[in-house]
Amino acid sequence: MYRGQFDVVNGRMIAMGIKDYKSLISESSAALRSGGFLQLQEWDFFIVDAQKQVIGTDCWFGRWCAALRQSLAIRNASVNAAEGLDNMIRSNGTFHDIQQQDVWMPVGPFLSEDTAEGRHLNLVGEFMRENVKAFINGGKTLILGSGMNPEEYNKMEFNATLEVQDENIPMYLRLNCVTARKL
Repeated sequence: MYRGQFDVVNGRMIAMGIKDYKSLISESSAALRSGGFLQLQEWDFFIVDAQKQVIGTDCWFGRWCAALRQSLAIRNASVNAAEGLDNMIRSNGTFHDIQQQDVWMPVGPFLSEDTAEGRHLNLVGEFMRENVKAFINGGKTLILGSGMNPEEYNKMEFNATLEVQDENIPMYLRLNCVTARKL
């Protein structure tokens, strides 16, 4: 229907609603004109510490992320899209100039304010913290619908939100950003 009609296709953090990410890439390719620009950004549903090491389920927000991953997997969502996004685009065969970049998004303002970059990242972190808190709140139905006990969820949600608000706990989310041009 929209074959070759667009100059840009942009998708950000849509893996939760996509069951077949490879098909999404194929449809994006079909919709783009030759030379068109594809930009996809996905996070991997993990949180990492200041050394960019996965925190795992040793903290409440890590447990919440694990519960979300499990709930999405039950629904066959493309939970692992971020891990191989550039390879999926490469394997499609209709793109070139494929570039991948990890963007580390701070969750909260925990960095030193001694530099302009630190001040900037703290501002980003404040916005991310508010987005993450809203995301935690919004994930309740999805996670409960996968069978978690409501009391257990409420405890996890409460404590995950407290952790995200704690500026003494440095946390990042990795956003995998991939761009490509259609041949």
